[in-house]
Amino acid sequence: MNELKIFTSDDIPSVFPNEFVIPDGFTEIGEEAFAGFCTITKIVIPNTVRKISKSAFEDCTNLTAIEIPDSVTVIGESAFDYCVNLESIVIPNSVVSLGKKAFYGCKKLANVVLPKTFTFDKESVFEGCNPKLNYYADSEERVICTLDSQELFLKNAFLFYNNADRILADSKMSHAIVDIKSGISMIGEFIPPTLGAYIEWWLNCPYNITKDKDGKSMLVYSVAGSILSGYNESKIVYPDGSLSQVNLPNFHGICKMFGALCRKYNDSRVGIEAYTLQEVVDLIK
Repeated sequence: MNELKIFTSDDIPSVFPNEFVIPDGFTEIGEEAFAGFCTITKIVIPNTVRKISKSAFEDCTNLTAIEIPDSVTVIGESAFDYCVNLESIVIPNSVVSLGKKAFYGCKKLANVVLPKTFTFDKESVFEGCNPKLNYYADSEERVICTLDSQELFLKNAFLFYNNADRILADSKMSHAIVDIKSGISMIGEFIPPTLGAYIEWWLNCPYNITKDKDGKSMLVYSVAGSILSGYNESKIVYPDGSLSQVNLPNFHGICKMFGALCRKYNDSRVGIEAYTLQEVVDLIK
């Protein structure tokens, strides 16, 4: 058995870099080892570490990136408490114990991957995080915890629009599913739209779906109404993230094109391992 060797705050150099690599050989990151080091932005943990102790990274308020190696089996209580700028974390399959409030107050946390077989109290572990985090299993038998698809899409709609050429050129990006349902009466079976369908619709629709009546940039993200009567209460997002509702003219033509694009991408999805929306965001940001 490897000798126990605990990394403590005494092992941190007096001149502390923003990005820090913990030296090989340490088997545990001790309690409050990095607590309060608010200038740190990235930590690299060696694969000799088996335990991240209680409050090890508490109040590392500028920490944005950390990779947890497969050697880690225990993450202690409040280990990443109030790492308010931490946006993503991957918990390896090796972890068998995840302490309560391990990510308490990590308000920017938008992408979390957990072992599928791991039982945990998500309400406790992620207390104080974004309330719209979802949990689901991916093809690698893991559980993904990510921002609600609609919120993520709306937050980045103009990022997608402004990177249209790059997204449409990559089938894995263009086939990313956007889980937003439109309320169109008499349209039949719902086909999940893709990022490519939205972008082609925004770029090529012969009717205006990118400018409001005052000429301000907008993007239609949900059409809702009756194709027969034309009455609709469609939803739009502005560049600042604000939302509104409009009555679109030429509603039948707008819906017909969107439906055709959704079917086109749905028919061509076979054999394509599409990215998630979060992965697309990470690639183009």
